[in-house]
Amino acid sequence: MSDPELEALIRKKMLELQRKSLMREESEKPKRDREIIEPYLTNRADEVLDALRAQYPEVAHAVEHKLAELISQGVLKSIDGGWLYNLLRQMGVRVRLPTRIVYHDRPLEERLREGVD
Repeated sequence: MSDPELEALIRKKMLELQRKSLMREESEKPKRDREIIEPYLTNRADEVLDALRAQYPEVAHAVEHKLAELISQGVLKSIDGGWLYNLLRQMGVRVRLPTRIVYHDRPLEERLREGVD
């Protein structure tokens, strides 16, 4: 083999080793906080967390980190939406959630009896 061919093979092998090393590092990275928390969110907790991320991104990052830490330690088994909302209120963070008011003029049974829908 000539020197240019040998150098090309060496470069190719080095690139391949670097690529494998990067792939190994990425697979060994710990999960992000959000990925740890999401399976434990119940009863609209995901909506509260999304609203927190939109309104207070810095606080959301700190809260997610702490929740992930508590889940990893086995302290938290699930995160309820009401519990998370109250926790944030106690911390002094007022998360505004979308609300809607539904008004029914008459009970459904009464409307069905009259034949009016």
